[in-house]
Amino acid sequence: MICLKASTAAGKTKREYIEDVIDDCKLIFNAAFADQFFHDDNLKVAFCTSADQASVFEEFCGKYFPLYLDKNYSRTDYFAAQAMTNVPENICGILICLDTPDEGEIWYQIILHEMSHIFCITNELDGENFHVKYSKEKMRDDPRYHFLHVGYAIWREFVADYMASELNPFSETYSLTDLRKVVRQLDKNVNLDHSDRTQIYSQILVSVFQNPRVAQAADANDAVQILEKNRVFPPQNRRNYCVTMELLFHQLDQESFWKLNVDFIEKLGEAYLKILFCETYSILEGLV
Repeated sequence: MICLKASTAAGKTKREYIEDVIDDCKLIFNAAFADQFFHDDNLKVAFCTSADQASVFEEFCGKYFPLYLDKNYSRTDYFAAQAMTNVPENICGILICLDTPDEGEIWYQIILHEMSHIFCITNELDGENFHVKYSKEKMRDDPRYHFLHVGYAIWREFVADYMASELNPFSETYSLTDLRKVVRQLDKNVNLDHSDRTQIYSQILVSVFQNPRVAQAADANDAVQILEKNRVFPPQNRRNYCVTMELLFHQLDQESFWKLNVDFIEKLGEAYLKILFCETYSILEGLV
């Protein structure tokens, strides 16, 4: 049993508390997935505030993660924590913003989420970068391009949150009644007017696995029957949500479920687009 260093925040600054959470999460993650995957030599941590975020980002990346200084990486987007990887050098990092409103045990979910991102990025394609391997230039004439990139955007947030929720000693669970309310409320924002729609969709999928009956279902068919019987998904998109759940159950049933299966990613993206466009979707630029 792991003794949590951050079990009490008494007398600690926010930074000190988060540093203890990171130490706890290293032990939790390593015990579950890979012994010594995270250790003091390879996990770099930096702290910033909203006022010095850009300068700390550039200093941190300049030292350890030079690819993140590319113009495509924002120095100013809002975040509580941000994962970074330098796979060739076997270095990973987490940049943490101290003046977000997040307090207490929520930091276990935040840190485990970022650690899961790092683990998946390192292992999902044996160290290869998804956006390089399946870049727009390489797939210019491939009709799967949008399906793959939308599917990957959903999967990378889902799998990080799923792994974090599974490992988090303070993770919450939902009854089927509460789950239906959460899903219906979040689903209202899965539309073209919401810029975070793919992340919200991922949150919906993770919340489903936070119901014990669904999480412990014998197989995908059993899980879908539970969800159907309890009318968890909104009626207009119920069929495509159930298709998505079947895809996820089959993927998570794999021993190394974090390994990317391109057919799975493509089908996940297609199911999402059918939900987003309510069966009348078009393949357009900028859907992620």
